[in-house]
Amino acid sequence: MLRTRRRLGLSDASKLFNLTVLEDVPNGLIERFANLSVEESPRRIDKVLKAQSKLAQWDGTLDPTKPPDIPGNNPTKATKDFRDAQAALATALQTQAGATDAEKPAAAKAVTDAQTDLAAKRAALTQTVGDPVTEKQKVVDQATANLYKATSKADIDKARRALDQANNDLGTAKNNLTGLDSNALTLNDDFVPDGAEANKVGLFALEQVDLFNLLW
Repeated sequence: MLRTRRRLGLSDASKLFNLTVLEDVPNGLIERFANLSVEESPRRIDKVLKAQSKLAQWDGTLDPTKPPDIPGNNPTKATKDFRDAQAALATALQTQAGATDAEKPAAAKAVTDAQTDLAAKRAALTQTVGDPVTEKQKVVDQATANLYKATSKADIDKARRALDQANNDLGTAKNNLTGLDSNALTLNDDFVPDGAEANKVGLFALEQVDLFNLLW
């Protein structure tokens, strides 16, 4: 993260954030954008959305000299604890790599302890962040309770419509998590097709970006 924000010309990592956009239809698209910023940089959110997103665009004109507040840029305690645990594990692994034979037992224990702490902090963080299905289920539960409480015909009809909508939204959220089984990628068709380097497609498309993330 330090290297990333320096490359982007930002003063601290809190100026970077990730964005996930979900299309609220069955089997809708899911777009994920990492290392965005509202300050002037190659990853300024309005520029990235304009160039890469099919689902979202910045509303209006973004003034990077007066950046808006982004919810989540001030981390919760659970998030901060998780980040600290990640840093502690990285330090422990680095220490272990350079440990002498005499220091190796203590270094190995430090790594194990750091891994245990990170797992605990990850579990605590997970409990504070609701997934879309869980959040939609809460709406269904509340709509069901409202239906049971309704007494007049008008209120009952209104509550039923709300419950139907909540169930539809829950179904959509579940469908968005199932994904699609696409055709297998091939080397010649997807990664290095004819003219890939000249047309900047396949693997050569990466030459058109200044930053990308690799997941494994």
